[in-house]
Amino acid sequence: AKRPVHQIVSVRHSSPADGIVEGVVIVRGPARTRAVALRLEGMDGRWRTTSLAPL
Repeated sequence: AKRPVHQIVSVRHSSPADGIVEGVVIVRGPARTRAVALRLEGMDGRWRTTSLAPL
């Protein structure tokens, strides 16, 4: 089965504190465009997603 194609339209981010990045990604799919909010935290030299939510 063929998988639908999604395209990242826009990315916005800010860093409210050292080692933390919060952002929103706008994703366009075949049927609709959606926003996804996320929070990344730097831990042990790596980035970990601590929150991921469709809006």
